Amino acid sequence: MDNWTPTKLDRRTFLKLSLAAGGAVLVGLPAAACAPAVPKGLFEGQTGGVGMTSTVNHATFYIGEAKGYFADEGIKNIITEFQGGSDVARGITEGGLHYAIPAVSPSVSAFMQGAPIRIIAGQWAAATTIGFAVKPDSPYKSLQDLKGKKVGYSRPASLTHFFILKAISTAKLTPNDFNLVAVGGAAESRTALVTGVVDCSWVTDSIGVQGTLDKSLRVLFWAHELVKEWQETVIAARPEFIKSNQDVLKRFLRAYQKTMDWQTKNLDEAAKIWAEAVQLDVTVATQLMKAVPKEAFTTKLSVPGLKVAEESMREVKLIDKPVPWKDLVDQSLLPKELQAELPG
Repeated sequence: MDNWTPTKLDRRTFLKLSLAAGGAVLVGLPAAACAPAVPKGLFEGQTGGVGMTSTVNHATFYIGEAKGYFADEGIKNIITEFQGGSDVARGITEGGLHYAIPAVSPSVSAFMQGAPIRIIAGQWAAATTIGFAVKPDSPYKSLQDLKGKKVGYSRPASLTHFFILKAISTAKLTPNDFNLVAVGGAAESRTALVTGVVDCSWVTDSIGVQGTLDKSLRVLFWAHELVKEWQETVIAARPEFIKSNQDVLKRFLRAYQKTMDWQTKNLDEAAKIWAEAVQLDVTVATQLMKAVPKEAFTTKLSVPGLKVAEESMREVKLIDKPVPWKDLVDQSLLPKELQAELPG
């Protein structure tokens, strides 16, 4: 793990990095890279991920806020939207996010390059949030039809990058059969598709479902068609911040799991809260919420999901050696019943 070169970022540089990655950052929050212990009381946690306003796995943030579960624990989440999972990982390792929601693949890639990142909990144990779409009137019916065409994904080493490589491998094709294009975040991806910059591109679950309903796009395939057991995203932080702020992280994780537990028992109300918070059609929100297996709503890591993620990352050559899960993952902040028996 000697390939990672740390970059010391001041606050202005982090803002530029985040904005370049598609983020809207609240100025004036303390940088997490220094990892100072925070005082007791209300903690404004700088966090973020990909599709924060458009994928069902992030609905928990808005529902927990509305139900007061985060406030009960003294947590206020300040959310930044990023264009790709590798940008989220960099936000943790270099940029000052206190805790964030990267996918497994960029977390593993960053760690195995020597970056200071640790997974502290699961966040979403299902492959339900990503698809690849084409224009509704396009002639493409399968991935094979797109040979030689431009296919968009978010960022290198991101979850969308992984899934397009996985789809290509499953179809017994190679990346050289396509012109793979890093198009950025969900909104940028949709724009690239509808304007013809690419012939096929990634979509979030809500954009895919809404586009199907209003006939503005056609989903070619969903990620869950490629993998069954899956740990899609995790909660991660820098080791220094974990060490200095265990109480803050325990409070955050407690509120997060409490919100998830409430969601699974109140799907219709949860969907309404989420739809209102992110200005999403309530019909789409409800459809997405109810399509998710209940097993996805947990901070407990899916061991089969981690194993499949590792096997798949090796298959598409994102890594070339076993993942040291017990070094990468720190479950000490979770209650015993939510701690998983890690592979390896």
